[in-house]
Amino acid sequence: MKIPEPLFKLINLVVALLLKSPLHRFWSDSLVVIRFTGRKTGKLYTTPVRYLKKGDVVQCFTSKTGSWWRNIAASGEATLLLRGNQLPFKADVVTEELGRVREALLDCLDRYPQDAVYHNIRMGPGGKPLDQDLQRELPNVVLLVFTPKRD
Repeated sequence: MKIPEPLFKLINLVVALLLKSPLHRFWSDSLVVIRFTGRKTGKLYTTPVRYLKKGDVVQCFTSKTGSWWRNIAASGEATLLLRGNQLPFKADVVTEELGRVREALLDCLDRYPQDAVYHNIRMGPGGKPLDQDLQRELPNVVLLVFTPKRD
């Protein structure tokens, strides 16, 4: 089931508050809060998103139709509230390497098939994404790759 877009502002606020609370343990295995600075406003923004962790690397996705990811692309960094810890990360925004985006998205949908609807991808037999949907939507997918900053 896809949550209606107008509800996301409220849902994101509630999820961000929960992830900042001692109750974060119930959601921290799949949700992270990204903190970043607006490229034009200089204002601090936060957005919770689903993530997939591979070693020290954190990956998440959004759509090109959104704009928040452009702030991260401009600065190349963000702070993540990850499993109750707020840590600085270097950010790599991937939009043009469709093979890389495809591989990462397939990994994510394997773990979180319920997220396919947010990428306009239908799941077929065996719970696998339909290839025609995947091919059609890949150009619209933004992969964000966060690597811990080392001092």
